[in-house]
Amino acid sequence: MKKTHITWLSIIAFALLTISGCQLTQIEEQSICLPESSSQIEAVTIPPNPAKATVVVMDSYYEKHLVEGGIYSPNDYEIQGKLRGGMVPHHQLASDMMAGFFKLAGEHKEDYDTVIIVAPSHFPENANSDIVTSTAHWNSPYGMVTTNTTIVERILANSQIGAENNPYAVATDHGGAGLVPFVANYLPDAQIAVFNLANNLSKERLEVFRSTIGEICQNERILLVVSVDCSHYLSPQKAEKKDVDTAQSIETFDISKIMGYTDENIDSPQALTTLLVSAMANDWGLTRLDHANSSDKLPHGLSDSIYFEGVTSYYVYGATTG
Repeated sequence: MKKTHITWLSIIAFALLTISGCQLTQIEEQSICLPESSSQIEAVTIPPNPAKATVVVMDSYYEKHLVEGGIYSPNDYEIQGKLRGGMVPHHQLASDMMAGFFKLAGEHKEDYDTVIIVAPSHFPENANSDIVTSTAHWNSPYGMVTTNTTIVERILANSQIGAENNPYAVATDHGGAGLVPFVANYLPDAQIAVFNLANNLSKERLEVFRSTIGEICQNERILLVVSVDCSHYLSPQKAEKKDVDTAQSIETFDISKIMGYTDENIDSPQALTTLLVSAMANDWGLTRLDHANSSDKLPHGLSDSIYFEGVTSYYVYGATTG
C-alpha cells in the first residue's frame, strides 16, 4: 500500500538538492530546508501554498540517536485483547517507552491499515488554526510513510472542526512528527494521519473533533495513538503525586477533570481526552503499561543541572477490545 513510483528524473533532482546540504521538503516545484532542531524553527521561511506539499522530509528535525536508542532497546509490554489505541510520550528521552508501544502493535502489524496520531500543538504560532493536519506524506529514515488522505480530508472538510492543512506546522512539531519513525519501523505497511491540537482549542470544536475520530475508529483496522507527556517542571516527589492523580483520572475516564489539567499533570488534555472519548464510544478497555520520568532515563539522574527546572514524567497506556 505504501509503494512509491520513482523516476530517473526524480532521483537526479533529489541528488542535486541533497548536494546543497539541506534536508528538503518538496512543495510542487519549490523546496524549503527543515530545521536541525526545534530552536531553529523560527528561522525557517514558510513557503507559499504550504497546503500543496507532497512530501515532508523529517530526517533532520528530531534527535535521531534517541529514536534509534528506543528502537534498539524497546521496552517489553504485554496486553490482553486486540490493541485499538493507546497513549505514549513524545519526549524522546522516553523513546524506549514509545518503541515498546509500537513494537507491541507491530507484533500484529497485519491488523492495521492506518495509525491516527493526535498530539499537542507545541508551536501554534506556525499555524492559522488550533487544529493542524497535513495531506503530505512522510519520508523517515525507516522508509516512506503515506498519509491516509481520506481521513485527513474528512477532518478538513468539517467546518465545525476548522482544521488547517499545513505540512510545515505538522512536520516541525515533535508531538506528532516524533512518532512517525516508530510507525515506519514497526508498522511499515500502515498509513498515517497526524493531528496537532492547541491547548486553547474551543470546547465546541474539540467535541466535534473527538466524536468524529471516535466514529472513524469504529474501523477495527485503525490504531489511535495519542502523544502526551505528563508532569512538567516539578521535583520528582511533586511530579509523582501529580502522576497518581493523572492516572486515576485516566482510568476512571474523568474527562471534565482532565480538561482542567495544566502542564503539572499533562501537556495535552485535548489529545488525551480524544483517546478516552473514542474508548468509551467503541467499548475499549484501558491497561496501564508503564510509568517513568526523565530522571530515570539518564545515567546521571538528578545530579544533572537540567533537573533544576524539574522533571518530565510519562505514562504508556493500551486500549483494547476482546
